[in-house]
Amino acid sequence: MSLVRLRYVMALVGLALIASLGSSVWAYRIGMAAGLKGDAETMLFAGLVLSALEAGGLLLLIAGSRRKSHELETLTDLVRYGGTISDGRLDSFGVLGRQLKSILRELADASERKSLRIASLTGLLRTVMDMVERPLLIIGLDGRIVASSKGADDDESFSELKIGESKIEEFVEGIDLRVILGEADRSHSVVERAGSMLFIPVYSVNGEITHFLVDMSKKGALGVISSYIQGKDAARRKNHETEPRRKRETGIMGILRKRFIKS
Repeated sequence: MSLVRLRYVMALVGLALIASLGSSVWAYRIGMAAGLKGDAETMLFAGLVLSALEAGGLLLLIAGSRRKSHELETLTDLVRYGGTISDGRLDSFGVLGRQLKSILRELADASERKSLRIASLTGLLRTVMDMVERPLLIIGLDGRIVASSKGADDDESFSELKIGESKIEEFVEGIDLRVILGEADRSHSVVERAGSMLFIPVYSVNGEITHFLVDMSKKGALGVISSYIQGKDAARRKNHETEPRRKRETGIMGILRKRFIKS
């Protein structure tokens, strides 16, 4: 059953209203001309009542359509933000509601199948990465590390790695993913950085880069990372050692000691 547009229905009701009102006036004039005053007034009254009923029906139709439109917008917001819709609310829309119910059921089934497929692929990725001896990282476009191989987990440089939280910038100095993304997007090839570190673009089904596979198996890559991590640790220890001294020098005795030395 095809859905009839509201404006077409309103146009038909409006034409019927005009026709009934015009017919009653025409019949009244004919009756008055023929000397049938009582019959003419009766026809005019019946026409006016019919026109009033049609006008009332048109107003109710407009008000009901606006109410249904508002309810439909509310249902759209619920679907957009993950809310649930009862069958009763959908049934109130008649044929349209039943069609919406069928569409939502099919979308829910498709979403569930997609979630299961993503979960299985995630488990497969984790299993494969646990078997790979080469040091590999999978990072998102924001630099966040989403997976690591057994070769990377066994290296001391990644002892503080937290999957889903740590970023590549914490382990590699001077990495600008926006520049790497631009180079990979233009060349459609692997991007190499200092220390023979390879950034391999991973594409989606739409041909867009969604992740990078960072290969650190080449000679020198892990050495650069290890040196950077050791430098960060040394700077952290130095700051930790000098912090108590700074606190002592900022006290009253520290101020007096500085003035005494200057004098």
